[in-house]
Amino acid sequence: MQEQTTEKERKFSMATNLSERIRQKMSNLERSSKNINKAKFLALKPEIENALTDGWSIKTIWNLLFEEKKINFSYQSFRCYVNKLILLPKKSVSLNSETHQPLPIEKPAISPDKIKMEGFKFDSTPKKEELF
Repeated sequence: MQEQTTEKERKFSMATNLSERIRQKMSNLERSSKNINKAKFLALKPEIENALTDGWSIKTIWNLLFEEKKINFSYQSFRCYVNKLILLPKKSVSLNSETHQPLPIEKPAISPDKIKMEGFKFDSTPKKEELF
């Protein structure tokens, strides 16, 4: 009898789509708070980006969103999401769209050989003009 139920389960699993089976399993599992927190952050990402470009600090943005109960996770988690999802992608190397290679870095027009370094020079003999 157990072989028959196993065979029925196999037929059911073959008949249903993989996406449907995953959806059923995920609905049965309790969602982790990490995924929920990231989803909340991603929903607010455009607003957070705008506030950062307006010059507001990460701490100020987090305080307001936490007080408004739009987010309920720690400042450190919020800061990590800002760094990973907003700030680091902007700092990444831009690629040439045709060859997918890093763009060459432009060198300054003046070579380091031609730059004259002037620093402090000490002259032990006093000049009479500077004394008066």
